[in-house]
Amino acid sequence: MIPRNIPYSVLREVADRHHERLRDQWYHEAPDDATADDLSRFLLNGTGAVVPACLSLNSMYLKPLSQSAAELTVNLPARGCADFEALLEEAVVEHCKREYRLPRDYVRPMYHNRPVTVSHRHYGAFVGPRGERINRACNGRGRLLWSTTEGHALRGEFTLWVPNRDSIGLRDQIYDAYKDVID
Repeated sequence: MIPRNIPYSVLREVADRHHERLRDQWYHEAPDDATADDLSRFLLNGTGAVVPACLSLNSMYLKPLSQSAAELTVNLPARGCADFEALLEEAVVEHCKREYRLPRDYVRPMYHNRPVTVSHRHYGAFVGPRGERINRACNGRGRLLWSTTEGHALRGEFTLWVPNRDSIGLRDQIYDAYKDVID
């Protein structure tokens, strides 16, 4: 899962970087007299290899899951996808940090030593029509942003942020308003 508003150019750059890594790996590991079959075998079955079919125009696309998140569908074999996912997560984190800037005094309210996180499935219920529910719970000062925590950036999670000076006062109010959707 990725943010719904991530530009296609960011995804294209991830695919290009991944393809470059595959190419570099091939140059280092290829047999001296490689055949087309050797290349096919390397791309399909080699250690850490992933077929970069996502570079074709019709094989990478976004499927809307909600107004807040999208599913990136890429035509890659399961073997060796970890490198692609790592590059994608890095790009999503960079995009979110660039797009969603918060004032320095914003913090995440914590419950049981965990921040308030909301799945993309509950995003609409959390925000409410025209933002009414989040505005009421946070006195208009809360922000719900895509999670940039390592290992969570591709899960479709959002994290609630509030001004530090209000975090204690809003804590119980937020929990009461959202105990049905807080993950």
